[in-house]
Amino acid sequence: MSIDFAKNNLLHDYRLKEERLAPEFSIVSNATPALKQENVDVPTVMYIRAQGQTAAADAIESGLSWTTPVDNSSGNSVFGVLMTQLGSIKRVKEIVVTEQTSLATSFTVTKLGVNGLTPGGNIAFEINGTGLNLASESPTFLVKFIYQLND
Repeated sequence: MSIDFAKNNLLHDYRLKEERLAPEFSIVSNATPALKQENVDVPTVMYIRAQGQTAAADAIESGLSWTTPVDNSSGNSVFGVLMTQLGSIKRVKEIVVTEQTSLATSFTVTKLGVNGLTPGGNIAFEINGTGLNLASESPTFLVKFIYQLND
């Protein structure tokens, strides 16, 4: 049984408002935090908020409570990701992060703001990587977002 989306107005409208995005980013390690390099698929849209690299994200979302980024606390790291210019977002449905280089022994993803939606209408989250040392390791991540736009 298939559904003809053109004939089901409610489903058609719902699908038009649902957005998916799957960018990659990597962090090139450096023992000096401010000298780390970040590579993102969508520059001017995706910002990494790592130790020594907070100014760009903070200039966009000054009212957000971020965890202080850490490159290496006993081999663990904490950093944030900010996604901007995605349109008028109603809600963030899902954020899935995959560390493609398998450097972290484990990591957690925490949505910031109200379920990942910042006061400025952007998407923000933090990654806490156990066993990930950004002072000496260079991870690559794939992030999958599903979010719904306002009417």
